[in-house]
Amino acid sequence: NLDVFLVQETWLQPGHTTFIANYLSYKNDRVRLGQRASGGTSIYVKNHFDHNSIPTPDLDHIDATIIEIKIGNIPPIKIVSAYVKPNLRGGFPLEEFKKLLNSGNNVIIAGDLNATHINWNNYNYNNYGRKLYNFVSNVKGIRVIAPHSPTHLNLSSRDTVLDICVQKRIPFNSEMHVLNKLNSDHLPVTLAINTGSFAIHSPELFSTNWENFRHLLNSKPLPTFQIKSNEDIESAVGTLGKIFKETLKEASKPKFSKPPERLPEFIRNKIRLRNYLRRIWQQTRDPHFHSEIQKIKREITVDTTKFYSKRYKDHIESLSPSNQIWRKTAQLRKSFTPIPPLRGEAGSIAIAPIEKAEVLA
Repeated sequence: NLDVFLVQETWLQPGHTTFIANYLSYKNDRVRLGQRASGGTSIYVKNHFDHNSIPTPDLDHIDATIIEIKIGNIPPIKIVSAYVKPNLRGGFPLEEFKKLLNSGNNVIIAGDLNATHINWNNYNYNNYGRKLYNFVSNVKGIRVIAPHSPTHLNLSSRDTVLDICVQKRIPFNSEMHVLNKLNSDHLPVTLAINTGSFAIHSPELFSTNWENFRHLLNSKPLPTFQIKSNEDIESAVGTLGKIFKETLKEASKPKFSKPPERLPEFIRNKIRLRNYLRRIWQQTRDPHFHSEIQKIKREITVDTTKFYSKRYKDHIESLSPSNQIWRKTAQLRKSFTPIPPLRGEAGSIAIAPIEKAEVLA
């Protein structure tokens, strides 16, 4: 369900591209004569988005790929996938970073900037982080978004947050979360930007009137396509997908006035970490990982129990003393009567629809 995803240190040679269905890709490779590929960045965009590639300015110490994307009535946003080379003699390449920041009025720069700072949820800061923090602190309209947990796992030192997002004139709330997935020392990071647009990412939370959907779809004029190349096919599929999504939004409405409450993020992160450790244990059968899995399972059980207990306690305390408490008390005192299964003449449980129909008949 990612609309756009950014990749750093692709290590790809020119002409080598990884294709993903329903996405268009853009990349810039770091190529040195006589040396193997290193560094490099890329961006993958859902093909139904209105977007285009932007030329990258001359850079020596930063690998970058830039696109401009248009979403609804929102002004165009430049999105930059950036990787800053570590251990540069002159420190953080601030002048090159300014070139990326000045590539548009509304800019998002995200990736492995190799800059750590206490204000970005690290234990300390490095020279890169101090230089970048001093710069963004003195410029209006720029802010840094960082996840609350490490993005880089170090075996010999403390884990760090290296993957951050620098936003310029982006007026929307943003959140970054680390996913405990992939067998790598760099963990994937998600950036969620609340643009206020209505998007159906969880169909189970919405109710769709399919007759209305059919009527709306028939009333929309379909564009005429001239298919002469693979790019034309991708463009046509993206356009049709965009029409289908717009029609689905128009024919759907939320099922709940208040969506079901999810587990807190820290519990979900522990669940992801448990699943990650379980995959490693299944591959290695290392007893250390098995003990870590049991430990985090106990933590998840305790945290989940506390969460549901607190939620139920808050619900009880919020009841009004007039009639809500009486109604809740009646529900709790009412004994639960399980509904017995349908059984045929021989006493066997009716499972198939035809068996149930015969029992009811």
